[in-house]
Amino acid sequence: MFGEKILDYWDDIMKDLGDIIAIPSVAQPQDGPYPFGKDAATAVDKAIEIAERYGIKTKNSDYYAMHAELGEGEENAVVMAHLDVVPAGEGWDSDPYTMVIRDGKAFGRGVSDNKGPAIVALHCLRALKEAGVVGKRKLRVVLGSAEEIGMQDMGHYFSKEQMPTMGFTPDACYGVCHCEKGLFRFAVTGKVGKKIVSFKAGTVVNAVPYKAEADVLCDDDEFAKLVEAANAAEVKFDITRTENGAHIVATGKAAHASTPEIGINAAAHLARLLVNVFGADCGEFLTFMDEKVGLAYDGSNIGVKMSDEPSGALTFNLGLVNIENGEGRFDIDIRYPATKSGAEIDKILARAQASPTRSFPMSRRCTCRRTARSSACFPALMRTSPAKSATSSPWAAARMPARWAAQALRSAHRSMKKNRTHTRQTSASTWSSSSCTHKSALRPCTACLQRTDFEFRSAPLWNMHISCRRTFLKIPK
Repeated sequence: MFGEKILDYWDDIMKDLGDIIAIPSVAQPQDGPYPFGKDAATAVDKAIEIAERYGIKTKNSDYYAMHAELGEGEENAVVMAHLDVVPAGEGWDSDPYTMVIRDGKAFGRGVSDNKGPAIVALHCLRALKEAGVVGKRKLRVVLGSAEEIGMQDMGHYFSKEQMPTMGFTPDACYGVCHCEKGLFRFAVTGKVGKKIVSFKAGTVVNAVPYKAEADVLCDDDEFAKLVEAANAAEVKFDITRTENGAHIVATGKAAHASTPEIGINAAAHLARLLVNVFGADCGEFLTFMDEKVGLAYDGSNIGVKMSDEPSGALTFNLGLVNIENGEGRFDIDIRYPATKSGAEIDKILARAQASPTRSFPMSRRCTCRRTARSSACFPALMRTSPAKSATSSPWAAARMPARWAAQALRSAHRSMKKNRTHTRQTSASTWSSSSCTHKSALRPCTACLQRTDFEFRSAPLWNMHISCRRTFLKIPK
């Protein structure tokens, strides 16, 4: 099997991965030559260095992204991954930026999300090049530097580079994913009771907070109640008596915002403790957070619980909390089902905002992504995975092990070439309106923009003409 050839490069893969893990490439938007900070730019430089070391042509897109390219042709097949990471946070048993191997597993910030797949993809190009495989279109590995904070990198990159004719991204769970949930983020601000001096939790909104800290004012009786309630709680609390009150630290378990059920949200548990002990003295903001967010990770407390067959249940993560000087703010990350819309969630949240002392500043919304399972690319990718993948849930995502990655590129390439005419006809026929003659490489047609509620990115992408669909993602908000 050609895909097995990737294993010939295993030692180089591990060395290159260790080198790029050592770069703390947390994206931090800023002005100047490095749009997401020096560390993110250093990761782009390192990826270029690795690709060029193996004789692969590269291009730096203003440090927003880079690509490595093999072959020629008018069309291009693309593998997209990213080099930025979320902050390391706490709770590590080793240095998060020094990759270590334990029990046959690699540990380090970004090993799986998404530097590992990015490095493997570069070595796939190397394997194809050294084997002398010549395709009929360009093969590109596109590596961005700001996926974790909203993918502004891709908007810039595709404003200057060719859109993919086909492609996939090895950035999720193992298997093959043909749809992706929508993203909805919002924040709530409000006044806090005088009992709460400060409250801090979380480093990014798309992660379950591992630790939360608060300073409160309390007398001896209230301090005793705090200790008693903390001892009976499901999570660990460390409470220290201070001159006028107490300092409280809650310890939970970190997890990605897309899987909050496998984590323990320290912020939510700390809020529950404070409300249980101090009640209304916490102020309306904190009591609202405990009531409408609470310990649920499905949005049920605020009324947005929903699910569908293609993508599963909505997830609801309390990612950030900050209280100081009597003002509070918490930030929420929602991943909503592929067949639902952000507009539905918006209406529900509007009803939840019943008090003039609270506000819901919107952060951003992104539409769901879905590709028909009849698409030629889907079975091509499935054929590269073991037989068990065929029976896995249809929303299982696409992080393929290294041994199948190179074969996936070739298999998808052959299948898409063979079935391209059929795919165009099938996709275009999803419209009942007249056929699209729109040829712009920059924007979808007006009808498609209206039909997809583009301003809020809340309607399904598959309602677009195929020619418009391919250009949709590159348009800035």
